[in-house]
Amino acid sequence: MRASAHIVCLEFEAAERDIASAIRLNPNAVHPYLFRGIILVTKGQLAQAEKAFDQAIRLDPNIGESYRQRAKIHYQLGNPSKAAKDFSIAINLEPSEMGSYYNRGKAYYDLHRFDKAISDFTVVIKSNPSDHEALSLRAESFCANKNFAAALSDADSVLDKHPNFYIARLTRAKVYAQMEEHEKAIADAAEVILLAPEKHPFRAMALGLQGECLALLGQYDKALESFAAALTIPPKLPVYLDQRGQLLMKLGRFQEALSDYEDLYKLTPKSKPTLARRGECYTCTGQYEKALVDFNQLISMDTSRPEGWASRGSVHHHAGNWKNAREDALKSISLDPTFPHGYRLLALSHLVHPQPGEDAPTQALEFATKACELSEWKEYVCLDTLAAAYAANGDYITAQKWIKEYQKLNPLSPLHHKPSSRKSPAKPLNKKSSKPRLANRLPTKIPTKIALDGDSNRIDLAA
Repeated sequence: MRASAHIVCLEFEAAERDIASAIRLNPNAVHPYLFRGIILVTKGQLAQAEKAFDQAIRLDPNIGESYRQRAKIHYQLGNPSKAAKDFSIAINLEPSEMGSYYNRGKAYYDLHRFDKAISDFTVVIKSNPSDHEALSLRAESFCANKNFAAALSDADSVLDKHPNFYIARLTRAKVYAQMEEHEKAIADAAEVILLAPEKHPFRAMALGLQGECLALLGQYDKALESFAAALTIPPKLPVYLDQRGQLLMKLGRFQEALSDYEDLYKLTPKSKPTLARRGECYTCTGQYEKALVDFNQLISMDTSRPEGWASRGSVHHHAGNWKNAREDALKSISLDPTFPHGYRLLALSHLVHPQPGEDAPTQALEFATKACELSEWKEYVCLDTLAAAYAANGDYITAQKWIKEYQKLNPLSPLHHKPSSRKSPAKPLNKKSSKPRLANRLPTKIPTKIALDGDSNRIDLAA
């Protein structure tokens, strides 16, 4: 068909004229609709392209290419479930087409059906054992499935032959991070930062991962630098605002954290963690009315969770509304008797505002001890309250003991114990960009445009 030659040469207007003529001559011909869909995809008109592929399928439901093309549209539009279904039909019609297995594996991965993703990537790898893209994505799937040994094996096999393939290196960094091998994760992330294009999303991912690992190692200033660099790469992803905001809160820099959560709320206004953290920032900066608005909204979104009630109680406590603080603390405990911060809030309430006729110091110590037990003695705010309770009972020696334990866990304390790490020197690499992605495959990120694969007349979703 002459339209095919025009498409290969990117002469879309001429191709469209030929397609329209072909449809007039034979309205039941399949390929004119298939080519029309390809052109519309290239022009970014995905809804119209989907209709063209629908028509091609209605005319002949036994052509795998029509399903493959429609599946790619589903994937681009954020519907991996529909994409997987169409890729499955294409596989049934043409089981030797490896691109369909690869792309369905991507869709399954996005659906968190990691076993199925691993199975599809394995089919591709058996067909071509040196397929470094399929190996990288299988490694990613193994990592998501917590099979770290298999993930490392796949990533290592790719990097042995393609040391500059930053997709595999980022995957290996993720595996090391989940294995708590933070120094190794940082080393691999650093290589991705050098290898990936300046504004590539993978570079942002590597910076974010690097920041997360640095924070876990207690290198807070460097971690903040990494998060700030990640946020310079568009699109400004919410995860990096949240990571930086959490670290700033941990460091007691609540006004700076509040700025991040104000921005994050604009991006994710229905996110419960965003509301909770912004509310905490409002509380810690003395903006109690705004904090109450956030925690009231959080409670209205889910009345069954104890966190919202305890957080609102904390606002009341800071604002001097003792009665309301105690009521919210009791409510949080009634919803979850294992929630430590409800007991901690009750302990504070008894310490700061004892009621007539109650043995406030003794009860405060009971509640503070319960909070520490439920938090496994790992939350420094609970240990701080426990020390205050012992002091209120006149046991200053034990109070001093728990103050020291509090200081070991509090990142703002000079006695804070930073996590140790094993050093893992990285091998020097040749800092060249990786080779282009293979043809006829879905990208790791949704592309801005679609190119044609000249060898097969199939669209290649190039990264």
